[in-house]
Amino acid sequence: RVFPSGGYAVMRSGWEPDAHRLIVDVGPLGCRVSGAHGHADLLSVQCSAFGEDYLVDPGTYCYTPSPAWRDHFRSTAAHSTLTIDGASQARPVGPFGWDVRPAARLRAWRSDERHDFVDASHGAYGRVSESITHRRRVLFVKPHYWAIVDDVSGSDRHEWTLHFQFSPRRVTLEPGGWTRAEGRRGTGLWLAPFAPDLIH
Repeated sequence: RVFPSGGYAVMRSGWEPDAHRLIVDVGPLGCRVSGAHGHADLLSVQCSAFGEDYLVDPGTYCYTPSPAWRDHFRSTAAHSTLTIDGASQARPVGPFGWDVRPAARLRAWRSDERHDFVDASHGAYGRVSESITHRRRVLFVKPHYWAIVDDVSGSDRHEWTLHFQFSPRRVTLEPGGWTRAEGRRGTGLWLAPFAPDLIH
């Protein structure tokens, strides 16, 4: 299901203990009233496979003892999405505020017995002199795998970094650009980029 007011699209293989689930953040930074507890995590994903959490939200850290760590845990780089030129989608202003509060736009949602599909975008990286859009489409081929397609459009050259935040577990780089996250019961999650310039 998609929850437009809450800002999430949820894809599941079922409700069994070993089911697969992926959540895509398609909403604004924070709730409608305040961004105090929000993160700069537009279009980020969280993923569970075989009943285990693999890609996770980092949490909030602490409110005041270490402002630098609190800012990091709320940053875009601490979530499973992409950054452009090392920048976050928004900058924290104190422990509960933001300089801006960008929002993702849900473009499409489709679901049937065989597939789930979500399409969303945001312009949080737009600069005064340039408009930059990050668009993410996720296809769930039930119950086997997800395909994530990221498009970044703009008029200048930029460096972008794709982040995946794993739960505490053994993660290894395998031949051919694959990343393997090991499960506790002999299962696991495999990820691979399919753009040639991502494999290095």
